Amino acid sequence: MMKKSLLAAVFLFCQMASAQGPRPTKDAVIAIINDRVITTFDLIQYTRLQEEMIYNKHLGESGEKGIKSAEQEIVENRRNAGSKLIDQELIYSEFLSLGYTVPKGRIETQLSEDINRFAKGDRGEFVRTLNTRMNMTLKEYREQLVKRVAVDMYIAFAVESRIYISPGEVYDYHKNNPEEFEHVDKVTLRLLAIPADTPLEKRAEIEEELAKENKDFAELVKKYSKGWKANEGGFLGEKAFVKMNKQYRDAVKKLNKGEVAEAFEMDGMINYLFVEDISELRVITLQDAYSKISDYLWDQKRAQLFQGFTEDLRRRSNIRKYF
Repeated sequence: MMKKSLLAAVFLFCQMASAQGPRPTKDAVIAIINDRVITTFDLIQYTRLQEEMIYNKHLGESGEKGIKSAEQEIVENRRNAGSKLIDQELIYSEFLSLGYTVPKGRIETQLSEDINRFAKGDRGEFVRTLNTRMNMTLKEYREQLVKRVAVDMYIAFAVESRIYISPGEVYDYHKNNPEEFEHVDKVTLRLLAIPADTPLEKRAEIEEELAKENKDFAELVKKYSKGWKANEGGFLGEKAFVKMNKQYRDAVKKLNKGEVAEAFEMDGMINYLFVEDISELRVITLQDAYSKISDYLWDQKRAQLFQGFTEDLRRRSNIRKYF
């Protein structure tokens, strides 16, 4: 109960747009785009439902960690949202200047998706959420939705329609990044660990022993290790590669059976991992990886084109930012 109360208190600063009652008469201006003013009220309305989801996500975390995580994610979300609001205004203005309109059917489809996402399909609950937490009617939400859908439509036309990923690009990516398509299911590891403040002479002695071809790693662990399971030869057992600690995974991902990883420091210890056994290396073929690679390259190209698109709009506009 205490944990939930603390998180609720931290989340209180996100409730400025949630209280029932009239819109505040004074808003801090965060940006002016041509003749359109964006205020803190606009920003909070824009991020409110996302912040509710962030808050709920962090309720399961322990005390201070949950509070800090929620606070950091919400602050970062608002910072990103400010830039997105500017881009949205610029794109919407361009959309209207070209005489485009949004089909009614598109609005209804997007509204249904939002109701499913934020209220699990319960339209009544969604409307209550708008009224009590965002001080907004369904009509006002629809008006915002028109802008959002218009922006999505124009991005699809001006940016996404220009993207084409050729088979040659997919082939080149698969060929030039082989490490991404080599998959090891499991490895069996042993660990030799010594304190980080071990004298250099002692560390050099250990590493000289580890470099020998016919070494008995388990015996060296029993002789030198101050780490976990030292009396058992540092045997860590069989580990699923994808579930391993990232530092362990990075250390052994390119090793063969019988090799020792380069030393790395973690939790005040210098660690040496030994690959005692390794499952068959499985290579993901171009055919199996094609869709994933194509999607990745598409996302990369979209980000690049979208950046250029918004930079051009910004150059042609009068923008003043206050955040």
